[in-house]
Amino acid sequence: MKKILMCSIFLTIFIYPIVFATVQDTSTAIQHARSDAKVDTGTSWYVAGGVCGCFGFLYAAIATPSVPATRFIGQSPEYILIYSDEYKRTAKNERLKKTGIGWGVWAAVYLLFVALN
Repeated sequence: MKKILMCSIFLTIFIYPIVFATVQDTSTAIQHARSDAKVDTGTSWYVAGGVCGCFGFLYAAIATPSVPATRFIGQSPEYILIYSDEYKRTAKNERLKKTGIGWGVWAAVYLLFVALN
């Protein structure tokens, strides 16, 4: 009985906080990465889609966004790994969405001018 009690105390004190801290660290990293990627992906991608058309869209699909290194100061290696992956995925999706909208607006304006002339 003492062994079971000691094992449960050991798990409660040492193992559970590590597991729950990792889960919390993971969700925090994902939330921070998503919000930062949306903020960092500026309005210039609309212009890239409108001016460059399909080439801007292809560049957004091929190019891998880089993560600013200042976001990693004081973070754990797991946080850095999860944050980097989520940031790159979210930033690429935002770039594709914005260049697609820019390309679509350009195409609509072009078709409007063609229809009016």
